Amino acid sequence: MLSRIGLAGKVAIIIGAGGIGGEGIGPSTCSLLAEAGANLVAVDVDQSRAQAVAEEIRRTGGRARPVVADKGSTSSGRCPTI
Repeated sequence: MLSRIGLAGKVAIIIGAGGIGGEGIGPSTCSLLAEAGANLVAVDVDQSRAQAVAEEIRRTGGRARPVVADKGSTSSGRCPTI
């Protein structure tokens, strides 16, 4: 269904993109949005999971950038600039 919408040129920021063990709603959402043409920012607290999702999207022809951030953390006061 998303492929009919067409998200080419749009940016989607997915929080929790890595899921748990590379499975779950985060990675699935990334895949669906990439198939619809969106450029992705894969955000996760775990660098290896964010990287793995971004690499999978790029391997299948999409565009993705991994970002490490913890939306629940107040120690830094802000998330990194994307």
